[in-house]
Amino acid sequence: MNTSIPNGINNVQAVQTLVKRAVIIGGGIGGLTTAIALQQRGIEAHVYEAAPEIHAVGAGIWVAPNALTVFQRLGFIDKVLAGGFSVKSSCIADTTGRVIQRFSPAEMGASGLPLVPIHRAVLQEILLAQLAPGTLHLGKRCAFVEQGVNSVKESFEDASAVTGDILIGADGIRSVVRTALFGDANYRYSGQTCWRSIVNYSMPNGQAATEMWSTKPGVRLGYSHVNAKQVYFYATACAPHSGKDALGTVKSHLAEIYRDFPLYLREMLSAAEESQIIRNDIWDFTPIPSWHEGRVVLVGDAAHATTPNMGQGGCQAVEDGFALAEALSLETSVEAAFKRYESMRMKKAQYVVNTSYRIGKLTNWGGAKARLRNMAAGFAPKSAAKRQFQYLFNLEF
Repeated sequence: MNTSIPNGINNVQAVQTLVKRAVIIGGGIGGLTTAIALQQRGIEAHVYEAAPEIHAVGAGIWVAPNALTVFQRLGFIDKVLAGGFSVKSSCIADTTGRVIQRFSPAEMGASGLPLVPIHRAVLQEILLAQLAPGTLHLGKRCAFVEQGVNSVKESFEDASAVTGDILIGADGIRSVVRTALFGDANYRYSGQTCWRSIVNYSMPNGQAATEMWSTKPGVRLGYSHVNAKQVYFYATACAPHSGKDALGTVKSHLAEIYRDFPLYLREMLSAAEESQIIRNDIWDFTPIPSWHEGRVVLVGDAAHATTPNMGQGGCQAVEDGFALAEALSLETSVEAAFKRYESMRMKKAQYVVNTSYRIGKLTNWGGAKARLRNMAAGFAPKSAAKRQFQYLFNLEF
């Protein structure tokens, strides 16, 4: 497979003239990808992560062809393909197993690349291995940002501080950097909570990534192999936010919610280790009109947090990181580069946020409305679905 690095990445001198040192707040997928893309262009990019050690939150992630294309351009797609599990098809089905929608990821994008479910810890290890030595700094929780004419100073809660030519906020949906720039976001609770885990299990059809919809409000179960012996699942249900699971009750609770799902899925849930099941409420926030101010710019969930209904949250962050580095190589001022980055990314990212939000509302339906929803989705023109996936899976830069 071609892993060559194209055009913009060779424009090192232009990028170094514009930005010599970048400070990145947040060591998730978006922050790490951004650092790699900048370092490959000769920028001294440093990542500052609040946690004392890197933890993979969320168990698994589906890496779609658009994110794989970025990894291909950065030169390590083969490592991602080897670390995950390429699937041949993806589908939505009801609890009887009737397929509502099916598509082949490789046929939907111009790249011909597959969909690759992968353990988040494995993906993070791959990304960390691409960083220049000594450029990841742990235990650095953002306190406040101070902008100058030609630099940005970041102070941390441990009383240390760093200065860079630009600062990139990659610190997630509750971004301290975004709040410092624009104030509080308009957070929206989806009405659903989600349980996730990695399970030692073998699916009857291991080559598919599937999401199964119930007719109970918000009840869905998505699953796929991340390697030959392990399955990643996410399970949603309508619930008030901030709910907690009593110790020792998670699996019995899930067994009750998903009692009408096929036997092999109930067996898969039963095989999970309760201590490894993660619960998170699903939030996003209303899209904001700008992702930058002065020498500070946002990427990933800090800029455009989305509900996971299109499987694009991490993938959009990956696109951001590469696009930002590309924009910095094509402009002669930081302001112009940040505006170019927004023009490259904002339309698509906001499409994902808004479309995913609407899908989430549809999945909150129950009973007769849910049955009608499933029927209507099954009759939706395949050409419309193909156009949507082609838009998602292709890069426009």
